[in-house]
Amino acid sequence: MSGRDGCKEPLQKFLGRSKAGQTDGLIIAQNISLTRFCNSAVNQNVSEKRGTLFIRVVLGRRIAPFSTYRFDDQAIQRGLERPRLQPPTMSLRFLPRPEALNRYSRSRPYYDTTTRYSPSQRAEDPKGLLSISRDRTYPSLEAVGEA
Repeated sequence: MSGRDGCKEPLQKFLGRSKAGQTDGLIIAQNISLTRFCNSAVNQNVSEKRGTLFIRVVLGRRIAPFSTYRFDDQAIQRGLERPRLQPPTMSLRFLPRPEALNRYSRSRPYYDTTTRYSPSQRAEDPKGLLSISRDRTYPSLEAVGEA
C-alpha cells in the first residue's frame, strides 16, 4: 500500500461500515528501506512495507480509539464494536466537523521520488559525500573507505 489511492480502499471500507454517530480514521503507510555499509561496501539491503489504521468511533457518550496493522473485515469489525465496551464519558468532546478541518493547510506527505529511490542509489550516493570530505580539509570530519 502506498500513495493516496492505496490508502483509500481500507479507509473507505472502514468508514462505510460504521454505524456510529461519529467516526474518523487515519492511515499511515510506510515503505521503509535501509542500506547497511561495512568496510566501504554494501553489506545488506532491508525493505519493509507497513500500514497502520487509526480510528475513533463515537457512539452516544462512548468513544473508542483503536489502531490495527490488519485491514481485513475481522479487524475492522472489532474496531467498530469497541465503543460498546467503553464506559460513558460525561466530558466527551466530540470529533471536529469536516468543515472545521478545511481551516488547516494540506501537507504533502507522499513524494514519488522518495518511493522510487532504489537500493543501488542508496549505495552510490554516499560516494559523493566521501569525495567531498576527502577533497576538502575539515578538521572534525573523517572519511573512512574508498570513494
